[in-house]
Amino acid sequence: MRYQMRYKEGSVSVFFALLLPLVFSLFFCMLEVTRYQGMSRNSQETTEIILQNIMSEYDRCLWERYGVLALDMGYLTENGNTDRLEQRMRSFGVACTSEDLQQNYFTALQTMGCQAESFRLLTDDGGGDLIRQGAQVMKEEGRNRLLEEWMKQAQDISEEGIPNVAELVLQAKEAIGEAKEAGAETTNQEKTQSGGMGEETSDGEDTAWDDSKGQSEIELKDDPLEVFEQWKQMGILALVMETEDISSSCMDLENVVSHRSLLQGNGESSEEIHMAQKVLFGEYVVKKCGCYTTSVESQGLTYQAEYIIAGKDSDAENLESVAKRLLGIREIANLITLASDQQLRTRAMEVAAALGGATAGPVCLQAVQVGVLAVWAFVESVLDVRLLLQGGQVAAVKSAADWTSDLLQLGQYLPVSCVAKEKDGGMSYEDYLRGMLSVMETKKLGLRSCDVIERELQLREECPELSVDRMISGMSVVCNYQGQTLFGQFVTLSDGVFPSYSFTREAEMDYQSY
Repeated sequence: MRYQMRYKEGSVSVFFALLLPLVFSLFFCMLEVTRYQGMSRNSQETTEIILQNIMSEYDRCLWERYGVLALDMGYLTENGNTDRLEQRMRSFGVACTSEDLQQNYFTALQTMGCQAESFRLLTDDGGGDLIRQGAQVMKEEGRNRLLEEWMKQAQDISEEGIPNVAELVLQAKEAIGEAKEAGAETTNQEKTQSGGMGEETSDGEDTAWDDSKGQSEIELKDDPLEVFEQWKQMGILALVMETEDISSSCMDLENVVSHRSLLQGNGESSEEIHMAQKVLFGEYVVKKCGCYTTSVESQGLTYQAEYIIAGKDSDAENLESVAKRLLGIREIANLITLASDQQLRTRAMEVAAALGGATAGPVCLQAVQVGVLAVWAFVESVLDVRLLLQGGQVAAVKSAADWTSDLLQLGQYLPVSCVAKEKDGGMSYEDYLRGMLSVMETKKLGLRSCDVIERELQLREECPELSVDRMISGMSVVCNYQGQTLFGQFVTLSDGVFPSYSFTREAEMDYQSY
């Protein structure tokens, strides 16, 4: 008789009964690992969201007026540390994780704390981040197409080699005096040898020393050396413009950014500022801050670009300093023209001969010629600066056709209405300012620009407590999170207390990348 086994539906073997818990344990373990990975990714995304939220609170006044992004760590209060900033970050974190808890409990986290690990301020590295952002503003506006031209202009804006006209004039006068003394001694010796009487010509005329003998036949209406002495007494501004038109605005420099002790960020220094950025920033300054010929709405100094160059406490002093530098730069260019043009050098030698007298030797004539050339270049430069301040354009280096002044009658150019010939396509006052700004020391350029920006914004009702050295331009944050295990008891089949997960995540953001 055959034995038949019978199976009941729903019954399980002992082996399957033992295997089933292990299968469930593996399943829940995989779920927990997946959940852990989700929480890890969620913690990084939350950190980046927190940083983006906090950086989105950049100062609106600074952005609207100057196109510069920076976060005030004190939120327009006198708070000079990151406490308020970290409180704001934690509140953003709590809001994000609370929303996750309501919508996606599976990977929900709890924000435990947020810290500003490192940050850079707008004034760090001598205002380097301000220069970078200002250069970026100009680049985005399409000004980079003129970059090569401006860089060439910047290389021509140098104060090295500016002649000391007063010293050269003094040397010329001394040479003339020595020549006359030598001539007088020669005459006295001749008189002594002839019994005190000069030899008479057939017409009975005395042939003793005649100061005009041997001089050039030119008609010299004005002595260039005396013209310079007259002009020197007037002062630079009186020479180049109507002084009643000058702004009287002033600024107290005691507590400005460039004169006070600044807060320092603890972030890594950015790369060194290069020449192209400084050239673009020079254009940014002229456009956003204004100058004598390009005015912008301002509640502080009127000639702000001139302040950044000169650093004085009044518009008048800053304009005078820039005009003096511009005059020196034009002197160099005009001396190059005089030195390269034979006709102009010949005219200067003729005037030197007329001033030196008949007995002036080659050494004397050379010294006088140098003094005459220096004065001539000075007068021409005054005419150039007048034209530039009136909004005209001057050739970077002139040709004889571009020359304006007449060496024989320099006195006629004293009125400020007399200006140089304009050159289409030449350099304007703004071009020279850009050049001066681009060759400045980076620290002075950046911090003095911060002076202007801070003072301008403090005079507004919205942000009287704003301080540029509390403005964050880039930062790195660290956030801590905690998450609870969900399937731990199913994995170990235990009712014990399971440890929570801890996550520490870092994120970094820089306004310059936007």
